[in-house]
Amino acid sequence: MSERHRADVLVCTCPACTRSGATALLEALREELARRELAEEVGIVETGSRGFCYMGPIVVVQPEGILYTGVHRNWWRKRWSKAASSNA
Repeated sequence: MSERHRADVLVCTCPACTRSGATALLEALREELARRELAEEVGIVETGSRGFCYMGPIVVVQPEGILYTGVHRNWWRKRWSKAASSNA
């Protein structure tokens, strides 16, 4: 994790993950972070293969070290909506 962010989202951009939608995922993630005014707090890191790319796109959230597979561009909106409603 970088020192300037409270969290980093690592997105695999190897050819297999890119074919599975990693580029669209990165775009959606950047848009969502900007919309929520979190772009300064959460970093986005493009990475190489983690060895699971047949299940891609692959995302790892640090510092938790949580690995997600098959993440699509709308997954983040659903994930954050669930988190926000559970914190209410």
